[in-house]
Amino acid sequence: MRGTGHGITAVVTKDAGTLSELITVTHTGGNSWQVQGSSSGSLGTLSCAPSTSGCAFTNAKVDFTLNTGSANGVGDVLDFVTTAASGDAGRQKSLLFGPAASTFNQGRSKLEVASTGGIVLRGKTDGTANTLVDWLSAASTYYTFVDSGHSPPPTPPSPTRTQEASSSRARPE
Repeated sequence: MRGTGHGITAVVTKDAGTLSELITVTHTGGNSWQVQGSSSGSLGTLSCAPSTSGCAFTNAKVDFTLNTGSANGVGDVLDFVTTAASGDAGRQKSLLFGPAASTFNQGRSKLEVASTGGIVLRGKTDGTANTLVDWLSAASTYYTFVDSGHSPPPTPPSPTRTQEASSSRARPE
C-alpha cells in the first residue's frame, strides 16, 4: 500500500470469473481510482472522495469496498490477491503445513487468523469430504494454528466465495 488511511474490505470473488491474480487499486486524481488485474487488465474505475467509507466496486471478476483516508494522493495504491475457483467442488481438500525456517516460530509453520477474522474449512453439507489439516509429511515439523477471532455463522454453499473461514485442529506443540 502507498498512501495513508486507505483500506479494502468485503472482497467477494466469483467462481465463474475470478482469476488468480494481483488486483491493484490506484488513485489517478480527483476522486477517481483505477482497478487493474495483473492477468485481467483494466477492471474499471470507481469514484471515492477522501474520508469516505463504503465505496463499492462491482465487476464480473471481483467485488470489494474501498475506504479512503483523509487525503487521496495521486499514485496512492492498494493491492490484494484473488484466487480462481478450483473447479473441484465436492472433493476433499487438504491444508498441509511444511517445515519453516529454524529462526521462525521455533521452526514450526504457522497460520494465524486475525482477531477480527475467522477461518471456515467447510466440507459437503452431508458431512463427507471434510477438509484435512495436517503436516506435509511425517518428516515435517509440528505446526501452529492460531484462531483467536470469531467463528462466522454457518452459511449454505453459494456460487460466490468470500474470504472468510472457522478453526480446525493442529499438531500439539
